[in-house]
Amino acid sequence: MNNLKKMCVTLQPKQSPPSKAREKGYILLTSALSIFVLLGFVGLSIDVGFLQFQKRRIQSAADAAAAGAAFQLAAQASHDMARIEGLYDSKKNGFENTVDGVTVTINIPPTIGNYTTNNYAAEAIVRQSNPTYFMRLFDTASVTVAARSVVVASNSSNCIYALDPSATDAFLANGGATVNLNCGIVVDSSDSKALETKGTPTNLIASNISIVGNYNQGAGSTISPVPTTGAKVTPDPLAYLTAPTVPATCDYTSYSLNNGTATINPGTYCNGISAGGSSVVLYLNPGLYILKGGGLSISGGANIISNAGGVTLDNTSGGGYNYKAIALAGGSTTSLAAPTTSSGGALEGILFFDRTGIAGSKEMITGGTGAKFTGAVYFPNSEVDFTGGSSGAGDWTIIVANQVKFTGDSAMGRDFSNYPAGSPIKQGATIAE
Repeated sequence: MNNLKKMCVTLQPKQSPPSKAREKGYILLTSALSIFVLLGFVGLSIDVGFLQFQKRRIQSAADAAAAGAAFQLAAQASHDMARIEGLYDSKKNGFENTVDGVTVTINIPPTIGNYTTNNYAAEAIVRQSNPTYFMRLFDTASVTVAARSVVVASNSSNCIYALDPSATDAFLANGGATVNLNCGIVVDSSDSKALETKGTPTNLIASNISIVGNYNQGAGSTISPVPTTGAKVTPDPLAYLTAPTVPATCDYTSYSLNNGTATINPGTYCNGISAGGSSVVLYLNPGLYILKGGGLSISGGANIISNAGGVTLDNTSGGGYNYKAIALAGGSTTSLAAPTTSSGGALEGILFFDRTGIAGSKEMITGGTGAKFTGAVYFPNSEVDFTGGSSGAGDWTIIVANQVKFTGDSAMGRDFSNYPAGSPIKQGATIAE
């Protein structure tokens, strides 16, 4: 019986091994699937690589378009002209609006981001629909690639412009003063003493000094840095400004304040504004003040203060009221600031505007030790005699005049943080976003 069991066990049939044909089938199927997946990844990599390449090209076009528009803005071109230049520069970089699925949009100011209120900022958005190849297998026939760039026209590093083409002492610092400008000086005079320092010790400090002619450094005075001579003439950087319209009628005539405190409103002041006396404080509500003859006369330590929002003082003449230069000798709390926006006819960033003055006119701007003047002082046909106190710097100050003379310690600020458009004088452009 035991032998029979052993025999039965011994006689059980053996399982047959898988056939070689079946093994080859498995290998072939696995290899085919692997190759298909591998080709899919290779194809996807090719599509992604091409789209990344296009992204770089489109970004370059967007940067060029925004920069082209911003450079036009820096040159005070219109927004329409800036947009035309932006579209042209995008085209030069291979992406033309409405061609080959390309869309180029130039926004001034930008629609999003940190510069939506800055009229000197240009935003360029370039889009293109790009066909795919291997991604079509995944029902994606095309992908839109887009790039955005924001370029802002840069504030000029210069704050003093003496425009007279031939005057001696077109720029003068004297009286033993320290004139610390914290910015650049441009002197268009070709005279051998176009810029001069006089008095001991007179110290002239600037970030850069450019002179068409030459300069004379008086005994005991210092000039830093060494001026660049033989420079090219710089045209009036505020020539682009449109002068305010002077009404035929008067809102006020011969306005005068000789005691106490008063607040006045924007309007046309025929025969000017005057205030005098150490206890006098004249407040100016924000807006445009047209001095139709008579100028502005502040004397005797009186203080003149612009309220929040800032003012533009347009010094002119007409209607039988004769032109008179500015004579501002304010006290230690005098504080005038230009408008932060253009509203009610005011000029953003422009504190004094005067194209009526003639050669020989002298605009006297003097402040006590705490006086502040923020904004551009624009007298292209007149001489500006500026006397500041040791702490008399406003947030920022620019002087564009026929000639510029400094007496006494003076300083110029360069803080444009409260002015969305920055300096009214631009130079170059910078990628911001």
